[in-house]
Amino acid sequence: MELIHDEQNVSFCSVTIDIWSSQSMDVYMTLTVHFIEKATWQRKYAVLQCLPFEEWHTAENLLLALESAFSEYKIRSRLHLVVRDNAANIVKAVNYGGLKHIGCFLNGLHLVLTNSLKNRNQWQRCL
Repeated sequence: MELIHDEQNVSFCSVTIDIWSSQSMDVYMTLTVHFIEKATWQRKYAVLQCLPFEEWHTAENLLLALESAFSEYKIRSRLHLVVRDNAANIVKAVNYGGLKHIGCFLNGLHLVLTNSLKNRNQWQRCL
């Protein structure tokens, strides 16, 4: 993505990271960049990568993948924040990397609602 390489047009950016499995249980890591374009002051985003992630999901392997993407797109020095889920391995990875990060509110809400629906029989018994 050419626009994110232009340091004159993009001073800072944030990224979201998601590790997910397809229906066939293939694992992918998706990295999305978010920024404000200086020339137009428009909020922009782009998927930088959506690649198979075949390594063990250790904090070390996740951090290596993140740092590789940051280097490829030359955004490490302009990175403001990483938005991530609350899985222990990704929290550990961003901590190891010294990255400023925050958990995704919508991911947490999704987990709460999904678990609530799975346990709806227990809720009905309580009511």
